[in-house]
Formats: sequence, C-alpha cells, structure tokens
Amino acid sequence: MVIISTSITAYLSASVLILAATIYHARKHQDSGIDIFLVLLLLHTLYILYFLFLCRPPNIFWSLHVPLNAAPEYVRTAIRRHVRLDSDTPLPRVLETLLSRISSLEMRMLYVRFGQDVLQDCEHCRTFDEFALFALPGALLEYIREAAVLGLLTVHQSGRTRWRTYVLGALVCAAILEGYQIITATVKIPENGMGVFMWHDYFWAIRQSLFLVLPIITYLLPPSALPEDPSSTIAATQAVLQDTMMRVISLRVSRSAVMRDPALRAAAGEWWDRGRTEGEWARGDENVRRLAGKLNKSFVRDEQGRMGKLQVKAREFAEQVWMALTAPVG
Repeated sequence: MVIISTSITAYLSASVLILAATIYHARKHQDSGIDIFLVLLLLHTLYILYFLFLCRPPNIFWSLHVPLNAAPEYVRTAIRRHVRLDSDTPLPRVLETLLSRISSLEMRMLYVRFGQDVLQDCEHCRTFDEFALFALPGALLEYIREAAVLGLLTVHQSGRTRWRTYVLGALVCAAILEGYQIITATVKIPENGMGVFMWHDYFWAIRQSLFLVLPIITYLLPPSALPEDPSSTIAATQAVLQDTMMRVISLRVSRSAVMRDPALRAAAGEWWDRGRTEGEWARGDENVRRLAGKLNKSFVRDEQGRMGKLQVKAREFAEQVWMALTAPVG
C-alpha cells in the first residue's frame, strides 16, 4: 500500500505541475483564443503520466526482492508472505501458470525480454518467436497511437506541418531500436541472481518517457505563418479592378476632352515633343546603347535589321494597351 500511495501522490503532484504550466501558457497567449492543440497535449500528457506512475508492468522479482534464479517454491513462499496467505490457500491461476513456466532458465530469460504479462497471459506460447509475436501488437499499437497524436499536433492549422516528418521519423527510429534491442540483447544473470537488467521493464519506461516528451517538444517547435486565405482578398481585388476600369474609361473620355481645349492641346503637344526629344538624346548616346546591350535591353536594330529586345517588349506592351483601350466596355 505504501508503494501505491507513493505512486498516486507522485501522479497527483506531476498533474498539478502540468496543469499549472498549461494555465500559465494559456494566459500568456490568451489573445489567440482557446488552443485546441494545447488541450490535446494536456490530456495526452496526463494520460501518459497515469501510465508511468500507476500502470507499470508487474515484476514479481522486483516487487518481492527475490533473485531471478530463485527456485519456484521460494518465489511461491515469498508471494504468500507478501500477501499474507496461509500455506493451504491456493494462489491465483495466473500466478501458478507463471511459476510453473519460470521453472526453466530459458523462460526466465524470456521473462527479462518480454515481461511478466506476456509469459503469464500467452498460454499457447512455447517458443521465442511465439512470445515475440504475442508481445508485438501491444507495443506497436502504442506507437501507432503516438503517431496519431503527433499527426494531430502537426496538422495544417497548427503551423507545424514542416516538423511532421522529423517527429514521426524519430518515433519510427525509436520503435525500430526498441524492437532490435529487445530481440538481440544479451541477458546476463549473476550468480546471486540480483541486479539483472530487465530489458522489457526498462524499455517500457523509456518508451513512455518518449511518448511524454516528444509531443511536448513538437508543440514547442516554432510554427510557420499560416498562408492567408485567398477568399479574404477577393473584395479588395474586386475594388481595385473596378477602380482601374473606371480610370481606363475616364482616360478614353479625357483624351477627347484634351484635344478640344486649345490650351490643353498645346500643353499635351509640348509634353510629347519634349519626351520625344529626350528619347532621341538617350537613344543617340553611344554609351547608353552599349550599356543597354550589356543589360540585354537593346533598343536598336542589329546588323540583320532585327529589332532589339526592348523595342519588341515596348511594341508588345503598346499593342496590349491599345487592345484594352479599344475593347468594348461591358
């Protein structure tokens, strides 16, 4: 009961700290409204903490402080002493099945690799491959669940889509590493049977710690700016187009009005004459021609009589303007 009480106290303390940190972060960014991704992260973190503190895999050798090479009868006696059972009271069926299986050294090594739950729950398993296949779905489903959580934290609306490949890649690498290490690790049992490295239990703790830390890191990664919704600019674009259309129409009308007024007609003629004169000065300057040729904007004909690129572009632009001005309105 002391262990259970300590675990509950640790879980409640960690939960209070997580809630306090979440509330602080939410108030700091309260101008952005309710962050659904922060709520998801909070629920997931509390769920993983619950597993870490209150749902650790059973291990009779650690709980009873008995050596791994202890005889089954010694382990049975330690269990009775721990739960205060009489010698005539039978143990639960799952424990009897477990005690009968760990009578061999090979099964105890499988116990170290795959844990107590696999050995006592898989009644038909006899070989290494059968125990490995029985243990695979549980761990695989946990990794799939975490991949789904990371996928939700990196959806398009979160702005963290660019990090999805990296976080999911880290998760896949961790799964491969765990499976490879569990299968190929060497189990060493000292003469006194104490201090054995329980591969399954340690990797379970590492896996849950990874599930706890990786989503938090993913959430704290800097998000990218979300692209602006095109529909929000439709009204502004429509207003600009309408204003441009009115300017084009007024240009056609004002051209005729200018030509009817003697003063305006003289001023317009003077402006065009001045522009033509300045243009002839620029085009006649040899330095300007040479520089335009280097910039690939030549405005003089070549030896074969072909127009320069700037002349071609100017003519194309003039034709487009003319077509726009002469097109029927409406």
